Amino acid sequence: MNNKNIIQLLLIFISTSFVIGIFLLGFRLEFFYDDFMLLKEFTNDELIASLSGSWSLDRLENPGFRPLFNYIYHFMWINFGSNYYLYNLIQIILILVQGFLIFNILRLYNKDKLFAYLFTLLILIFSDQFTWRIFIVEIPSLLSSVIVLIGIFSILKYHSFFWLISSYFCFFIACLIKETNFLFMFTPLIVAYFNKNNFSLKSTIIQFISLILFSIGFLSFRSKALAEVPQVLLSNNILSFKRTVNLLIDFILQFSPSLGLD
Repeated sequence: MNNKNIIQLLLIFISTSFVIGIFLLGFRLEFFYDDFMLLKEFTNDELIASLSGSWSLDRLENPGFRPLFNYIYHFMWINFGSNYYLYNLIQIILILVQGFLIFNILRLYNKDKLFAYLFTLLILIFSDQFTWRIFIVEIPSLLSSVIVLIGIFSILKYHSFFWLISSYFCFFIACLIKETNFLFMFTPLIVAYFNKNNFSLKSTIIQFISLILFSIGFLSFRSKALAEVPQVLLSNNILSFKRTVNLLIDFILQFSPSLGLD
């Protein structure tokens, strides 16, 4: 074994040990305030309301159209209760599955295993989900990310009609868990466009029309969900243009005094 291989193995060992250490520290942490608000047994009426309205039924979280979010919280609480060790273990497994899928996606286009491994670690370490892994309420988001990655890997690895439909199904489920996954619905169409040898023009046109119809339906449901939320909450949404302008004005007004220039 030459010096280059030894250095590579040492680098892999150190980086892997760091990640494992972060995971192990997570087992020392218990529930946070967000966990207590969302991890609970929902009533049938609440679960039904989640399918067409805002997922935040008590209006304490940012509004959004996430039909399956509360179903996941309900399922976890019914089956796992207050066992936060088990929740932490689930999160670790989901993150490791994320890494496995990212690694294999990178390997489709780059045969250098060391590059794929280190790049995967960087993606996991510098992602919000890794940083905030201690919050148990992030499990649905982690799950949706895993489903998205399965859809991406399926359409990139297997160029067939079956896997095309499978990837669309994955992205659809991910959208129902978290609406920020909506744009991933267009991934199979983009892949099909650049793989014209594997997908016919007719198939591409059908996909395009179907996506347009889906987009109209999905965005309509999301608009309906947000319309049920009091305006005061919508105005405080982090994506609100009005709130962004107000924050900018406050910053400008307070910047000079903070430097002692008033």
